[in-house]
Parts: sequence; structure tokens; C-alpha cells
Amino acid sequence: MDSEVGGLCEKGKMVPGTPPEGAKIKPTLFVLSMPFKPSTSGGDPYQIFKARMVAYGAMTWGYLNWETSCSTPELYAFRLLFIFAAMFKLQVSHFDVSQAFMCAKLPEPIWVSFPNGYSYKMHSHALLYFSLYGLKVSGANWQRLTRDF
Repeated sequence: MDSEVGGLCEKGKMVPGTPPEGAKIKPTLFVLSMPFKPSTSGGDPYQIFKARMVAYGAMTWGYLNWETSCSTPELYAFRLLFIFAAMFKLQVSHFDVSQAFMCAKLPEPIWVSFPNGYSYKMHSHALLYFSLYGLKVSGANWQRLTRDF
């Protein structure tokens, strides 16, 4: 958990601190997983422990409904892509952006609280500058970032 929060703070995605009086605070939680990583020496894969901090709940203040959605291609669009690729003998490739939502800056920073019992550098809150998984506006922010790029 410290590695996840520390990484977000080091990259300037959020800053631990104390929220001002009357600030609206978004709760967070940690999603814990134990994925397998392939061995670099050709042996059996090994298990790692991973924690991802996500926003909790569907609350989003100050946004209209059309500002919180992200367009997604329909299944038939993917089917057409593969049909045309097969017809014209084209190679289809894919790439993934690691922590994609965290690349999109929020229009205005929001305060988040860490889960109960967790603190980072003696703080139980942080000012979040970039989108976080679980925020209702994260998908729209990511789409806006890629469109503008």
C-alpha cells in the first residue's frame, strides 16, 4: 500500500495533507490482488502482492452527466476491424497504457481520504490532481486527454 501511495505522490499525482474546513472529501479503498508474474529465468511463474488505490462510491461533485462518460466502440466495430484485417491480410496490434486514468489531469483537484486505519507520512488525506480509478469522471478525462493528443 505504501508503494502504491508513495508512487502516486512521487509522480506528483497527489499530495498528502490536511483538507481545509468544509472540504468535500472522496473516500478511497485499496484493491488487493496476487497476480502471477512470469519468471525471467524460464522457471515457474511467481506470485506477487499488489495494492491499487481506487476511489470509493459513485459520488462526483460539480460535473454534468455528459461530462462523466467515455465512448466505447461497439462489438461490431471490432468484428469489422478483424474482418477487414483478414480480407486484406493486415496485421492487427494492440497496446496498453499502464495506469491510463492516472495520466489525465482533473479539471480541479479533489480531496481524498485514505481507508480507515491507513496513513501516509502521518496524513490520512491527500489532494488529488489526476484522475483515479473509480472516479466517475476518470473515463471522460482519459478520453479527453487522448482526443486532445
